[in-house]
Amino acid sequence: MYLNETIQPETDLLFKRLNIDVSKRTRELAGEYFRRIQSQLPKTNCVGLIEVACCELACETNRNEFIPFERKQGVKLAGGIMKEYQKLYVIIKNTLNVVIPEVTPESLGNYFGSTFLIPSVKQLLNEFKINYGKILSEQDKINMKWDGVEFISVAFYLIMYNTGINIDKNKIISIAKITLKRFKDIHSLMSQYCKSFLYDYNKKYFKKKGRRTSQINSNVEIHNNKKRKSIGAYEINSVIITPLKNNIKNEDKPNILCIDEDIEKKNIEVNNDVLDESSSHPLEVVDNNKLFNQDVSLIPKKRKYINGINSAVTSGDFYNSKKWQDYCNWKNNVLKGLKV
Repeated sequence: MYLNETIQPETDLLFKRLNIDVSKRTRELAGEYFRRIQSQLPKTNCVGLIEVACCELACETNRNEFIPFERKQGVKLAGGIMKEYQKLYVIIKNTLNVVIPEVTPESLGNYFGSTFLIPSVKQLLNEFKINYGKILSEQDKINMKWDGVEFISVAFYLIMYNTGINIDKNKIISIAKITLKRFKDIHSLMSQYCKSFLYDYNKKYFKKKGRRTSQINSNVEIHNNKKRKSIGAYEINSVIITPLKNNIKNEDKPNILCIDEDIEKKNIEVNNDVLDESSSHPLEVVDNNKLFNQDVSLIPKKRKYINGINSAVTSGDFYNSKKWQDYCNWKNNVLKGLKV
């Protein structure tokens, strides 16, 4: 516990400034390290760097949390240099005689709540040691740290991945304190020499594989159903709903065979009306083939687009026909000739 609970230690303030959420145990360790080192080290101007080192040591010591400590950000806040900090960190660690627990499959399993994967992780590490050891010399085998944190972290990641459990790769890297390149190299090496083991494990324990496949198939089915539904809705709307919008009843629909005759009659009537009115009233021609005049009857009404099915059963679609377009072109030519 703190010597004076009313005064907040500098290490607590540093955790807040770094935006690191730690437990009470970790905060107590950082405060204890800071008080002990102040009495053992000579006076120095690097008090800020000492606080950073004590906080990092506390995070590493408490393996129950695996709190990633931002060393670069801490050194930047303290206004120091990384090389000086690294030397000071080693001095403080040796002076306080702090022993940092090793990363083990058990500690990772407890942290990620996946203790049931610990035997599989150990089997994968043993498989990698046997297969990869075949290509190594005897001296290389002796120098290899098969239980190193880098191999344990990659093995734990591969087992979790092939079990179907989502895991943050960056979290594993921060715990192992290795570079991303080193992690990828070991990942590739272990995947290559333990390919058959990982394949059998994935086939036996990967629980999400079936759900993923079924989900893809169900998504395709839903997409196809939506397409079929949209086509059916379009056909229904085009046959039933559109005539109701145009206020046309089914019994009032004209005979399809009489459409051409009706269109010709309307063309003749409109032609006669335009010729009679053009001599008495000045007209203005616009680009969209609409006439603006005092006589509102000559202005064609705006009509909504009518699909092909209704155009075959509705005489009101005459304004969208080719004959109407030909008439508009002829009318423009006549009016241009009459324009002074």
